[in-house]
Amino acid sequence: MIRIVYLLFIFSGFIGLIYEAVWSRYLKLFLGHSSYGQLLTLTIYMGGLGLGAMLGGRLVKRLRNPFLAYAAIEFLVGLAGFFYHEIYLFSTGLFYTLNQSLSLSAVFYNPVKILISVAGIGPVCILLGMTFPCLAIGVMRIAGDQGRKTLPRLYFTNSLGAAAGILFTSYYLIPNLGTVGTLTVAATGNTLLALCFYGVSRYAAKTDFAPNKAPVVKPPEARQPSPAYRLSPNRMLLFLLFVCFTTGFASFIYEIGWIRLLGLMLGSSTHAFDIMVSAFILGLAAGGLFAQKILRRGANALPALGWVQIAMGISALGSIYLYKPFFLAVNSSHLVLQRTDSAYALQGLFNYMLSLFLMFPACFFAGITLPVLTYVALRISRDEKFTGSIYGWNTLGAISGAVLAGLVLMPLFQLKFTIAAGAFIDIALGFAVFSVLPKNGSRHRTASLVTAIAVIPVFLVQFNPGIVAGGFFRTPKTDISGENILVRDGRTATISFHSYSDMNVIKTNGKADASLSNSYENPTLGDAITQAALAIVPISVMNKNYDAAIIGMGSGMTAHHLLGDDRLRKLDLIEIEKEMVRLAKGFLPFNQRAYEDPRVNLIIEDAKTFFHRGNHIYDVIISEPSNPWVSGVSGLFTEEFYRHIKPFLAEDGLLVQWMHLYEFNSDLLLNILKAMDNIFSRVEIYQVAGTEDILILAGDRYFALHEEPLFDQPRVKGDLDLLQLEPDFFGEKNFIVSNRTLKPILRHYQPNSDFFPLVDNGAEKAFFLGSDVDLFDFLSGSLAYYQEIFEEKEFHPFLGVKGSIERSCWEDPVEASILRHILPMAESTYNWEQTEQKFVQLASPCPTRERWDTSRVVSLYREMVFQPSTPPEYRLRFQLLDNIYRKNREAITAVIEEILEELHVSDLSLQYIRAMAIKSILAERPDLYERVFAKFIAGNDVFSKYEKMLLEDLRNSGAVL
Repeated sequence: MIRIVYLLFIFSGFIGLIYEAVWSRYLKLFLGHSSYGQLLTLTIYMGGLGLGAMLGGRLVKRLRNPFLAYAAIEFLVGLAGFFYHEIYLFSTGLFYTLNQSLSLSAVFYNPVKILISVAGIGPVCILLGMTFPCLAIGVMRIAGDQGRKTLPRLYFTNSLGAAAGILFTSYYLIPNLGTVGTLTVAATGNTLLALCFYGVSRYAAKTDFAPNKAPVVKPPEARQPSPAYRLSPNRMLLFLLFVCFTTGFASFIYEIGWIRLLGLMLGSSTHAFDIMVSAFILGLAAGGLFAQKILRRGANALPALGWVQIAMGISALGSIYLYKPFFLAVNSSHLVLQRTDSAYALQGLFNYMLSLFLMFPACFFAGITLPVLTYVALRISRDEKFTGSIYGWNTLGAISGAVLAGLVLMPLFQLKFTIAAGAFIDIALGFAVFSVLPKNGSRHRTASLVTAIAVIPVFLVQFNPGIVAGGFFRTPKTDISGENILVRDGRTATISFHSYSDMNVIKTNGKADASLSNSYENPTLGDAITQAALAIVPISVMNKNYDAAIIGMGSGMTAHHLLGDDRLRKLDLIEIEKEMVRLAKGFLPFNQRAYEDPRVNLIIEDAKTFFHRGNHIYDVIISEPSNPWVSGVSGLFTEEFYRHIKPFLAEDGLLVQWMHLYEFNSDLLLNILKAMDNIFSRVEIYQVAGTEDILILAGDRYFALHEEPLFDQPRVKGDLDLLQLEPDFFGEKNFIVSNRTLKPILRHYQPNSDFFPLVDNGAEKAFFLGSDVDLFDFLSGSLAYYQEIFEEKEFHPFLGVKGSIERSCWEDPVEASILRHILPMAESTYNWEQTEQKFVQLASPCPTRERWDTSRVVSLYREMVFQPSTPPEYRLRFQLLDNIYRKNREAITAVIEEILEELHVSDLSLQYIRAMAIKSILAERPDLYERVFAKFIAGNDVFSKYEKMLLEDLRNSGAVL
């Protein structure tokens, strides 16, 4: 039966880490940043486990059947799991409602959020903490081994399940079921465990080894002699509790430090964080299993504990000394691996092994400590309550270490000495253990010598900023020289400022967030155009004095450009990491207004919290966070986030959302657009010219970009002059599409949601694969546009602007002269394919009708294609093109009819087929569209799946036709 209990306890650990993984996602939404959410979840989770273990140890020793108590606890945990989502929605919704009505001050705002978080998951964590003493006492009573084998095996099995549980949750459950579905799975698992342990309790009660008949410890008259400690039994027990607390304290200083170090090494994605936690726990599990070898020594186990503590500290220092080869290994892996699905899986496995190698030695020794301490405490006290007390004090120490490391040590001592501080504490603890044992000069001399050899190099080794902040996980390098780098470890992230010969870059956890030229010689280098567009576009939309907010500081250039507008009354600049504000000063004087303009209100806070606390209405909100594969950032692209900030937009207000097209994919972008479409009635997408970025404008009105205000303001015009750009560079010509055209496609997609984080789950893979968004390929650069169908009046000004911008360059004089030379020879050479390619190349930019009719090249080509010897496919393709540009609707439909009769799919490119479909609809000829669809579209794999979705919708919807 004990083996069955061990198997069930593996499953219990598996379920327990599902809860921690899900809760961290809920709380980072509520607190506004992944680091804070992870830290608070860890604090509440470990604190609840500790308190529950203490209570469980005191209560369970009085129970005749601990397995029955265990079953009851699992049932209660499962019940809470089924209702947690509703509790979260109710409590957080009530908080935001009360805050808006009561206007809580900043002093109370965050403490109240923490109290709500504790109230939501704290009771469940206490129940989870009570499970270990229940099971440990029950199993030890049955085994009768005083915990010598059972304690290590219990720690091992539970930790092994936990290590697997968090990975399964991260890579399978949440991506497929969302957080609500994952909670349901966990709660169902608790219910099954409750039933299984109820059966175990019934079986145990009927056997000769019933729990109430097999005490954990031998009665006083049968006690074995205790070793000669230098403290009394009571003081010795207090000392053991102190060791429990302190070793947990040191271990979680490591964990916080390692999470930051591995975030810099592997990339700070959600999956990377879960990999780190799993590797950390697996090391603990291996150490817990090994502890049974030490416990064979019985009363002499404590001296081994002193060596274990010293070895743990030295192993942690090893992660500092060996950081460089680990970073370079990541760099090499990205240079070697292809960007494929199978390589992504290999990269994940490689990251896991790297995390394991970095943390395993110290975690292995950490895993030994609890079984040994519990065993020694039981031998001294003869009291089963210490099964829970040891576990409880250890977890309370872990809480204290995590909080101190994350909020104090990291910004104060920086990364290297944060890890070193935990190591020093563990080494000192080892000597403290030796101090309560009989004097042994040889032991102290050996320990002192080993410690000195291990500790002294920590003051000599320095983290190379070019390696630590190099971002090898994203951009592998063969040369790391040529940079001047300043690195600062903040509470939420590590910020670094990099100065190259021609450009300055600011990074978060090794990932570049903004870049600018460091001189006026090449002003559009780096992200200058995108940062300018984020300000110039809303400036050109606004036709009144306005208030604005910017989410994310970056280089400060967007704020600088926006502050050039005299109509801006107030700008709230929201940045969660103080070190970002500090290091962005490296871009001065280019971002000077962001620091000096009196209209700026700089806020160090997460956006959602600030909006609800400030309760101010804005005319413009600009959101330019980091890339959504970064842990926590995808929460700024969810339906719930847009719903939360919409009340803080004026009725005619504008949200400007930055998004990138590189290292992403169309499906994920559509998940974001679906979220915005569900909240805002109007969503427009503009290309940032010359970049791989887009701007998404959202609100409840149609937005038109006006250029006139730009010319009237000297500072705005001066900024554009420095960029060597004209105002129309950011104008209507960059319009791509709105949600009206995309709605037939969006119907097939789920919105990115806080509770079904599609972008958070998929963005890391898209980033690794280096994929690009191809959604807009069929919506621009075409003979005909779907926007003509869906955008109605709004699209026609866009066509006019686009035509006027491109008319001056559509007919290249050199190429045109070549074509004029080729055309008269076409009949004799019969090289129609080359001739047509050359002609289409010149005609492709969609000129105006006047330009088309007056073109010598067009007239020459028209003459040639209507000669009797011209192959029909060339003539019909030109006729379609000719009538489209001349806007002759009746002639277009006649040509389409003829094409349907005479040509095949192989005779037409995608451009021509698309044009026939669109023009059939605009001509109100559903019969013609149906024939085009059946012959040229239905079985044609050239069309992207997104265009197929739109075409299918047009076919099936009577509204358009």
